[in-house]
Amino acid sequence: MYVILSPPNPTKKHFWAFALFWKLAFAICMCAFLEASLCMDEAIQTIRIPVKFTDLADGSEKFQIQEWPILDPHSVVSFLFEDAKLSIPQQAIHRYWEHHCRFGEPWAQNTATHGMVPLGLFGDSARASTAFGHVNVVGIFMNIILFRPKSIRLSRYLLFAIEDEKLWGHHTLNTVYRRVCWSLRACFQGIHPCYDQYGKELPARLKKVAGSPLTSSHTKFVVTEVRGDWQWHKKVFRFPGVSWNGLSMCYHCRARSKGQWPDLYWNLGETTTWDQHEFTLAEFLEERIPSRGICFLDVF
Repeated sequence: MYVILSPPNPTKKHFWAFALFWKLAFAICMCAFLEASLCMDEAIQTIRIPVKFTDLADGSEKFQIQEWPILDPHSVVSFLFEDAKLSIPQQAIHRYWEHHCRFGEPWAQNTATHGMVPLGLFGDSARASTAFGHVNVVGIFMNIILFRPKSIRLSRYLLFAIEDEKLWGHHTLNTVYRRVCWSLRACFQGIHPCYDQYGKELPARLKKVAGSPLTSSHTKFVVTEVRGDWQWHKKVFRFPGVSWNGLSMCYHCRARSKGQWPDLYWNLGETTTWDQHEFTLAEFLEERIPSRGICFLDVF
């Protein structure tokens, strides 16, 4: 190989061998790239969501149902682990679960999930510049927690994106998250779904693999992280009566910005009533999650 790339006495014959070598290498890389692109292109699906618009007839804000592109998490992990040949060492998976189980994380106590590949789900927003000005875009991302390439961007996968101004209240993201949760359930089971998120017939491209394993090794996946900044959590969960600059500013406890001294969030002494009492799951659902507009009620 070194003789071909750096011949001691370059000749015309060596030159053509060198050129042919790189042409073949380029062709092989392009074939692999095109094959991967086609696989990912097949993974892109569409979802029907409510999108806000301004009715020019009366100036009021309304919504209309539109189809938007989405990448299903189960299609992403299937491509990465089956087509791109990504693999996570079992020792790393074992260490991950053993560590979190040992330090008392409630979600890590079920040993039935300890062989599964952990996934992260997070949302964020950004201000983008276009030829027509600036626009705020929100996106939902997924990452494989134990996959850490040299460039962190290669471990973040955009599932869905939309302009913030097109969100119809909480209904738009609720509809998207219903689709994402449906797909993540397939990741948990390790098989391609047989029905869509509403129990209806799948599109033709998804029907071809329905019921088959996501990977030939029968790998299963589970979400262990749901991340986002305060703005994102507020956008998704809404937290009625809670705001970073309101009387109640925490969705984990009952800390307040005004009121009795033991309840104030800047009281870090022994008299505080909130520091040692984070919400249980039942308290969180009762005191922080809205009673109406829950995700599974949205059907479009």
